Amino acid sequence: MSSTGMTHLTILLKNLSFYNALHALCILVEVLENKEENVKLIQTLSDTDGTLEGPIDLDINNMKVMELDPLEWTDISTPPRKLKITNTGYTVILSAKWQQDIRPYISGGPFTVNYVFSQVHFHWGENEMTGSEHTIDGGNMPMEVHVVLFRDEYESLELALRRPNGVSVIVYFCKVSNQNT
Repeated sequence: MSSTGMTHLTILLKNLSFYNALHALCILVEVLENKEENVKLIQTLSDTDGTLEGPIDLDINNMKVMELDPLEWTDISTPPRKLKITNTGYTVILSAKWQQDIRPYISGGPFTVNYVFSQVHFHWGENEMTGSEHTIDGGNMPMEVHVVLFRDEYESLELALRRPNGVSVIVYFCKVSNQNT
């Protein structure tokens, strides 16, 4: 999915479970002194000509941890009024629609407005060496999960895709593990 102004947040996963430090965002920029300045920096970067769109190769040695407020989900346990599962032959998409007055959204972190959950889709490959759209130090991860969100001022993902900063994607990398953790 590609749209000018789309923001990618990349969060590494540990053993297919959500990483606890969701307040830390790693990007290839100079880290500023305080959380408010970091949020402004991320917003400025997302207003560019789309150079932050995927695929992105994350250079771990040149990344810095950016301290932000925690990401917070609200109403995430609210059942959708409509749920659709689509197998495109390339990915599986789980898309959901809620009542306008009760839609799950994310706030905090780099977000200055609320972003509503729209869909989740997956990128995977034939083996543990391929799969992810984005790369880490030039190498793929076995699977990548994209959580697609749109600004709460829009009724749908389709409308938000037409607007700068209308859509944000949180990317989770997954790895294969033999451990049950």
